[in-house]
Amino acid sequence: MRAPTAFLAIGLLVTAAAAAPSRNIYARDQAKDQANDQPTYERIAAVPALLEIAPDSGSCAPELTGCATAEQVAPLLAEALRDYNFHESPWEMAAVISLTVHESAQFKYRAPANAQHAEEFPLKGTSNMQSADFNYKFAKSLPAIAKEVNDIVKDAPSGASLTKDQMKSLLKVLQRDETNFASGAWFLRNQCSETIRNGIKTGTRKGWVDYIGNCVGVKENAQDPEWQKREAYWNKTVKAMKLTIKT
Repeated sequence: MRAPTAFLAIGLLVTAAAAAPSRNIYARDQAKDQANDQPTYERIAAVPALLEIAPDSGSCAPELTGCATAEQVAPLLAEALRDYNFHESPWEMAAVISLTVHESAQFKYRAPANAQHAEEFPLKGTSNMQSADFNYKFAKSLPAIAKEVNDIVKDAPSGASLTKDQMKSLLKVLQRDETNFASGAWFLRNQCSETIRNGIKTGTRKGWVDYIGNCVGVKENAQDPEWQKREAYWNKTVKAMKLTIKT
């Protein structure tokens, strides 16, 4: 594990020696330290913050084999957010976390909950429910599993070109904890334009809506219950991180 950043926007502070997560996360404050004109940070308890965003994640039903609790997810998300250099970009972190909470139904699922849908799209999944081609690209980007991935995909040029058995095998690899909860951060870093990311960083609702509409691919529909749920998770994440939406 890499040496920890001194302050993380909403990542668990991890000791380099023991690699044991503390119980704290850090949200960027609006104020600045007068001595060095640097943003100040407020210490927040990590697991309670995730439970505020995803209140059902305190426990897992035995039949939900892909489920993870807030206690389990917190250090995995934090590591992913550091790996993709979002640890000092709180609005981007809020975007990733809220997307993950929504798409995984509060960390319950790593593939579509509907069995028929999962069978029809056997490479759709991970914590942000990426489609086959995104999961193919994600898998190919990870040196730690490169040999395993190459053994599965062989010379297939895209996710869509894989057989159903290849798709299922590849998704099983990606559903492991250390990769499953990194998919949302990978997606924002590698599949969203700089314009989208800069919009997110403005801290406005418009920036978030543009990210969901023009990168994730879900257009705003205030009458849709799923949209309402998605936006509610974003608002809860912003609140848990003690950020203020700008107008």
